[in-house]
Amino acid sequence: MIRPLTIGVLALGLFSLLLFPHNHNPVRAATRGNETQHSDTETIIQMEKDLLKVRLTRDPDAVEAVGKVLADDWVNLEPDHRGPGKPEMMEFLHQQSRPLSPSSVRQLDLQAFLFGNTAVATYYFGDTAKPDEHFVDVTDVFMKDGGTWKLKLTKSSPHFHQ
Repeated sequence: MIRPLTIGVLALGLFSLLLFPHNHNPVRAATRGNETQHSDTETIIQMEKDLLKVRLTRDPDAVEAVGKVLADDWVNLEPDHRGPGKPEMMEFLHQQSRPLSPSSVRQLDLQAFLFGNTAVATYYFGDTAKPDEHFVDVTDVFMKDGGTWKLKLTKSSPHFHQ
């Protein structure tokens, strides 16, 4: 005699086989998710390094790359006012001929945090070139749309160093 509990367990087993094909491996799926997250983190970190490279070199190829990273509706919040948007920033980068001295620029403690299709990058930026010496904490918000990361918001706040 087959007990009702045994029938229930068998039915649940068959149902789960139908719902989850035999080649489904939850460990592999989780690993793929972690690999994608790691890859996205590396992408965001590299994008931030490329943005710094533009400040340092004004390389035309790097400037064009910035145009692809910035969202059309990018919001730029500087410590004391709203900064230029994408069109103004791109015009500035194309016209700016004097790159910053690499020895005067520091990007420290760069970190990226992923939240699904949103990423937040934070870092400390210092430019010790005289007379424009300034230090800021920067928070960048990226959104992934159609497989492409775009910088949507930059917020710079004064950094009080010791």
